[in-house]
Amino acid sequence: MMPLIRLLSLIFALFLIIPGAVVAGDAETDYQKARESYRRLLGSTKKQLYRENWERVIDRFLAVKETYPRNDLAPSGLYMAGKACRGLYGVSRIAPDARRAAGLFDAVADTYPASSLADDALVLAGEIYQETLKEPRQAYLRFARAADRFPEGDMAGKALKKKKELARYAPPAPAAPKQAGRLRGVRFWSNPGYTRVVLDLSQEANYSSNVLPAKPERGDPPKIFLDLHGIAPGEALPQAMSVDDGLLRRIRTGQPERGTVRVVLDLVSMNDYKVFPLQDPYRLVIDIGGEGQRQAQATHPEISYPPPSSDGIDRILDQSPRERPLKIKLPATQSHGGLRRIVVDAGHGGKDPGAVGPSGTY
Repeated sequence: MMPLIRLLSLIFALFLIIPGAVVAGDAETDYQKARESYRRLLGSTKKQLYRENWERVIDRFLAVKETYPRNDLAPSGLYMAGKACRGLYGVSRIAPDARRAAGLFDAVADTYPASSLADDALVLAGEIYQETLKEPRQAYLRFARAADRFPEGDMAGKALKKKKELARYAPPAPAAPKQAGRLRGVRFWSNPGYTRVVLDLSQEANYSSNVLPAKPERGDPPKIFLDLHGIAPGEALPQAMSVDDGLLRRIRTGQPERGTVRVVLDLVSMNDYKVFPLQDPYRLVIDIGGEGQRQAQATHPEISYPPPSSDGIDRILDQSPRERPLKIKLPATQSHGGLRRIVVDAGHGGKDPGAVGPSGTY
């Protein structure tokens, strides 16, 4: 009894030590059985007339790949399944059979790109698309992939020849990325009852604006911010501009993320605001209306660099709601005098330049 137990223990230990050899032996057996069934099918014209005979062979080859996906015979099983499927099309003349065969060949190159069969499979897929399915663009992609990725492979010469032959079907080269526009400058001037800020841009831009309401408990005044998408800051663009006209305290610029410039208007108070573009040259105008603004004449702005605000551009980004209207109206307090709301006459088609700056610009 004891010798038998020792023998069984030894056999079990061998299974643990050399599992790869056992699996490899099974893969080899299954693959050879599939090849033999394929050989017998090709040797019988009568058997070839029945779809189920082809499907049985295809399934046996696919079983090798599915059962032993990491075995060296896995890409061969997938490749031979493609060949058998192509043989089925030769009898059925049904396009889906040809397309399935091409898909199996594509899978060889996609799943096992290091296999020596990858370039052969791509060339066979290319031939199916060119000759059978009449899709030269798809054929070009397979031949080009075989020629470019496997220049040392045995199919490189044939693939390169086909690639040149079908060059007119090559997909167009991707368009060069659009150059980002620039925020060239920021201007402002004060008027009785409102302040105007102008953003000078090198090109038209998508933009969004929003408001962070005041938080009296924290001593935070209201803020307006604009995000200019696809825009980069100009080289001489200041990070901060002091205004202090009783309505607008200062203007700040920053980049919350690559490809976006954020302009923040730190306010003293506000009733409402509006943003609109003007052309020739392209610029964005922000008109801010409010109360408590002292009377001021338009002057050239003085640029200053005050210490960083405790809120910072990043915190404004975190606090900002996502989709908000471009125009808001805050409840007005009971007061007399001063402009309460800025209105653009629609009869000008949105092109009324508004106030004229000291240098003659709008």
